[in-house]
Amino acid sequence: MADPLSLTTGLYYFEFGGGTELQVHQVKRVLVSETTPYQKIDIVEIAKLGKCLFLDHRLQSAQSDEFIYHETIVHPALACHPAPESVFIIGGGEGATLREVLRHCSVKQITMCDIDRTVVDFSREYLGEWHQGAFDDSRVTLMYADARNFLETDTNSYDAIIMDLSEPLKGSPARLLFTREFFEVIRTRLTENGVFCLQSGCGNIGHLDLCASIQTTLGSVFTYCRPFQVLVPSFYSLWTFTFASDTIVPMDLPAEEIDRRLQERDVNGLKFYDGTFNSGLFCLPRYFREEIGRNTRLSTDNYPFEISE
Repeated sequence: MADPLSLTTGLYYFEFGGGTELQVHQVKRVLVSETTPYQKIDIVEIAKLGKCLFLDHRLQSAQSDEFIYHETIVHPALACHPAPESVFIIGGGEGATLREVLRHCSVKQITMCDIDRTVVDFSREYLGEWHQGAFDDSRVTLMYADARNFLETDTNSYDAIIMDLSEPLKGSPARLLFTREFFEVIRTRLTENGVFCLQSGCGNIGHLDLCASIQTTLGSVFTYCRPFQVLVPSFYSLWTFTFASDTIVPMDLPAEEIDRRLQERDVNGLKFYDGTFNSGLFCLPRYFREEIGRNTRLSTDNYPFEISE
């Protein structure tokens, strides 16, 4: 596949999806285009979307609506926990997931582990609107390592683990962070009422294979496992997330209790998430439930789920 920033494309960024779809974005300026040992990084400013981060030619977040994705991956999990104090973030190089976790004043310690330091360095420099200084908060410990290797030997426990990784592309290191074996490691690192949340891929009709595999795989490890989805306009699609816990059912809490907890923890400035939204977040359409139910692909280390380019 040609580099989407090659001269042949002029001022347009070509984003290919699954080899069958193409999105074309008009580029106003290129801020970063670099290949690391782990992935291709592009930060470009796009008409209407603003600054955008692409990893391996896939849009990760856009300035215009990144708050939708990042509020959704964090707050349903943290709001459902009665008193989260320690949080582990896997990935999240832009710093926006970290930003949202830091809104909860109950959280006293956050460890963020990203394998690619270059993403964090570029985000510090070019994506201030995302991290808003979160990397420098005294509650934060930043690590640049393979999260799986770290957690397999870690002796700490966490009230919440948030996994904000790109999709498990074929041959990528990420594919072994979506397997039953790794989810079992995560379970051992959670406290008694611990919660886990991760992004689980596209939610459009016919594109739910990754979400279905995560549902099946997580469900083989945790007592409660619930997918949910939101519309992310810059992705031009619905996007799914999955919540897991051994003790907490996220839809059990009424809207009033969610709002009370957010207020008690001084969570201010949200644009998307609140108790009213949470009440309907886990109510999924019939096609979604049926497609998830039909696809029971278990992801293991020996047979990991992978997405082709």
